[in-house]
Amino acid sequence: MKLWIRNLFKDFLALTILLSLFYFAGMKYLDLVRGKIRGAGDPIGIVSDLTYYPKRQFRGEDYTFNLSHEDDLYEGDLISSDSFSSIHMNLVDGTDISLEHGSSVILNLGENTIYFSGTISALSTQAREEPLRLIDLDNPDSDPIILSQSTEITLSTDESGLFSMSVLAGLVTRGEAVIKENEQFILSSTGDAQVNRLNYVLDYPPNNSHWISFEETQKIPFSWSEPNPGESRSLWIALDTSFEHIIYRKDDLDRLDFELDLLPGDYFWRVGNEEMGDFSSTGKFKITENLPLTTVLPTDEAELTYRDQLPGQNFAWRGTEEAAWWELELSRFPDMTGRILSERTGYNQIQIHDIEEGEYWWRITAHYDNKENVNSLRSGEPQKLTVTHLQVALPPQLITPEHDEEVTPIAFSEGIRFSWKGDPEIFRYRIILSSTPDMSDIVIDEISTRNYLNLAGNVLPGAYYWQVQPLPEGDSEVQNSEIRSLLCREKNQSLELVYPQQDEAVILGEGTNLVFRWKSSEKGNYRFRLWQVNEGADKLISNTTVAREENSQYIGQEGDYLWQVDLLDDKNRVLLEGIRLPFSLRHPLLPPQLISPLPASKISLIGEESLPLSWTNVKGADSYTGRLYYEESPEALLSFTDQKVPLTSVDISLLKAGDYRMELSSNREDEGKGFPTESSLSSSPFTIEDIVIYAAPGLESPRPGYITNRLDLLREGLNISWTSAYAFPSYEVVLKQKDSGILLMRRVTNQYNYVINDIYPDDYLIEVRGMDSKGGFSPIAQSDVSVLAVEPLAPVTMIKPERGDTVDMSHIDHVEFQWEQVEEGEKYNIALYDIRGNALMSLDNYSKMSYIFSDLSKLDVGEFIFTVEAVKDYNEIGIVRTSPETRISFTITLDTIGEAPVILSPKIQYAD
Repeated sequence: MKLWIRNLFKDFLALTILLSLFYFAGMKYLDLVRGKIRGAGDPIGIVSDLTYYPKRQFRGEDYTFNLSHEDDLYEGDLISSDSFSSIHMNLVDGTDISLEHGSSVILNLGENTIYFSGTISALSTQAREEPLRLIDLDNPDSDPIILSQSTEITLSTDESGLFSMSVLAGLVTRGEAVIKENEQFILSSTGDAQVNRLNYVLDYPPNNSHWISFEETQKIPFSWSEPNPGESRSLWIALDTSFEHIIYRKDDLDRLDFELDLLPGDYFWRVGNEEMGDFSSTGKFKITENLPLTTVLPTDEAELTYRDQLPGQNFAWRGTEEAAWWELELSRFPDMTGRILSERTGYNQIQIHDIEEGEYWWRITAHYDNKENVNSLRSGEPQKLTVTHLQVALPPQLITPEHDEEVTPIAFSEGIRFSWKGDPEIFRYRIILSSTPDMSDIVIDEISTRNYLNLAGNVLPGAYYWQVQPLPEGDSEVQNSEIRSLLCREKNQSLELVYPQQDEAVILGEGTNLVFRWKSSEKGNYRFRLWQVNEGADKLISNTTVAREENSQYIGQEGDYLWQVDLLDDKNRVLLEGIRLPFSLRHPLLPPQLISPLPASKISLIGEESLPLSWTNVKGADSYTGRLYYEESPEALLSFTDQKVPLTSVDISLLKAGDYRMELSSNREDEGKGFPTESSLSSSPFTIEDIVIYAAPGLESPRPGYITNRLDLLREGLNISWTSAYAFPSYEVVLKQKDSGILLMRRVTNQYNYVINDIYPDDYLIEVRGMDSKGGFSPIAQSDVSVLAVEPLAPVTMIKPERGDTVDMSHIDHVEFQWEQVEEGEKYNIALYDIRGNALMSLDNYSKMSYIFSDLSKLDVGEFIFTVEAVKDYNEIGIVRTSPETRISFTITLDTIGEAPVILSPKIQYAD
């Protein structure tokens, strides 16, 4: 019975604990939903702006939630944006953080640390007392990026482990690298050193700027800065970020600014030195075509008449699609002084009521907001409007066609447009078209409720006469209009494209315009259009109207193109649509010119392994052919064809002092289009005066196959020493990972030894080579080294209890644990657990070999686990050695007692 009561008490206690766990789990979930994690403390920031729904994961939790505007942020939050979302955060210490698409940060404001991945913009202001540390989330062991006060930067990582950093303001340090305002770097994630400084920094046009073109092209100034203004530089402008579709390239620029006319479109640009592989970041800008601002209604010198009441007048205009808003101005004077009206509208028309009788002048001004290089644009000269009060109705005044005008019916439904000015109180008109001047032979008889009519259909070529008759309401009489004549022409126009012909191969000098020519049976206006053939969709690069049978067009890029000419009437409507012809354009295939060695130069090869040969990169060339001759020998010392890149080298052992001649030519694949496949030959002489071959240093230590362990390495270091037959002013020491060849360290010293104090267990290659004062190198001396991991201590051997022992607690008030001394072990980490894994005791750095556990309130009959491991701490080198964890299980029993015990306490133990 007593045992049953005891078991019932245990079941009740277990049920209570289980219900409590469910309650606290539910409360914790509610806290998560509300964004208030227990122990999170006060918010450290707020979400100030976002797109779509970036995510937030609280510290130590698996839950992920969508973030909203003005949500609080807490210490340790993981904030992430997917490929569609972005977020801007304001932290309480004045730091602003922005995440682009597919990026994340972990906020550790208390440690002045932000862990980031992807693209992040950070602004650290004067409010921060300590520098802000940014650490790559994918490489947490890398050197942090330190932001001083008032610093603004943008960081972008890529899949290769490199990230680019642009400093917009302030000072940034990372390891030994110092980056100042307006500088850009590409850094390695290992934090070893800078990989490549972006020497060229784009200044203008600003990135993502928006330009508006009011003419056929927009002239844009380009400018940049660079540390070495004397270097050769090139400007690239392309349609894509990979610069595969380059529309303009200018090499060997002799200044740091440049102007260029460009058609509307999206563009990317950069500046750099292709031979050195040194480029700026990529800038982006947009050009939008803006139609001229022209007035439509009322026309200049228009007359607005009325008889009974003042009418409303519609003012309308076209163009200026990029305008944010328009302003209509109305004045009594031609110089627009003393304005009587100024109306603002967001539409391209507006109606003004109650305009009194008299003369007026009006104009439109387009206004732009946040557009690069644009403030406002006005229409042309002010237009005149006359408002007249009439006593009687006037006859219709014919407008178009003009008297004796020659017209051609268009091939679509608009037809010939007849228009006139009528009385504002007459709403129906009769239009008569006759083949005789007395209007007796009527060809067309139509009724219109507007002041215009389009007559299409079967109007045959010939002479005609037309008149408009008003149809007033009631018995009032109004005179008919005058009678005008017109001549309807035949639709037999012809248009022939002369040059370039279909699929013609055109060779055009760079910087030269291509002149397109055609023939037409009609003299007038023509619409010229030119497309560049691209994969997916052809790109329109020219769309202009000309009045002659030719058009000069600049085409800066080789490729395939289409061109078309359409015949227009005097209203710029299409009379005859031309065909679209394809052609291909290439620049002349020039021979390459030798760059290194310079032609006619005299050189000395001291300590070189090879003689590098380089030449100019010829636009349009697919490969190069070259031959190197020694003095007058007819046999080439070096010969190659189909060389893809303008660079090769000659082994120095094949050379000797004397005169040489390098012959080069460019090759191009024919593609079946009839272009030349080989250029002419260039010949460049040079002289080698002296050749000195360096020997590799003698690597004395470490010997190949040297093995050490990390503990000895930290204590004594790895000493690299060498000898050299040639007294180099400095030596380069390189450490690489053996299997992958990844560079881990590069150091330069003027000594004959170098000590490495700490590297992780792995297999390595050590390379040493001499460096002369001209940047030349000796051959490499190499040795391999293996660094082993630190061996663990021997496992602890338990004395009592042993694994599987049973401890009877009937007559004792403690449990004693004993173990043997471990060699080199100084301290011990011990712990006691119940069978469910709950820790009853845990003690680190315990110095004895026995431990007595006497808190019997935590023990009961059942199975327990005791763990122990030995510890050796090398404080001077920061290494801790431990033994494998010894884990033994034992059982506690208690003999059956005759009566229930009193309530147990640390002093009152089990009854007899």
